[in-house]
Amino acid sequence: MFPVRLVGRRVTLREVTAADLPAVGRVLDHPLIADRFACEEPVGALVVPGEPRVAYHLVVEKDQEVVGGGALRITSTTHGRGEIGYVLHPDWWGQGLATETARLLVELGIRDLGLHRIEATVRDDNGGAQRVCEKIGMRYEGRTRGYLLVGGVWRDSVRFATLAGDGGQP
Repeated sequence: MFPVRLVGRRVTLREVTAADLPAVGRVLDHPLIADRFACEEPVGALVVPGEPRVAYHLVVEKDQEVVGGGALRITSTTHGRGEIGYVLHPDWWGQGLATETARLLVELGIRDLGLHRIEATVRDDNGGAQRVCEKIGMRYEGRTRGYLLVGGVWRDSVRFATLAGDGGQP
């Protein structure tokens, strides 16, 4: 499925292009993001056109401005599993845009790609991201110790998940 374009009420998620990389870099380099978020790939590696693929890297736009990013990675095609991640520039926190972004990513996985299970791994001290998972119907599944290396420090994480048949999901 290429190119991906998901239109929500207030945000649009679309494929990352080379022209987006400076804006995406500004989001990821913001001190409040760098302290909380461990991007596993260089920004330039986010532009991955074509099919088939197991990763969907998308920009989050509001009013045609890049305000963040979202990703869906298929972790098992055999078992129909995927994992979502999302990040917004702090100027856009607290406005419900992360919730809309996460919901669109789950819809992409379940409705469009036919996945059975979507997971999200969140730092244990990131209450905002945990609330986003809860708002979109994901269920808390537990804590994993020493799971994320962020800024040279091992951090615990908590995991949330939703299944295709869960209420409120596509």
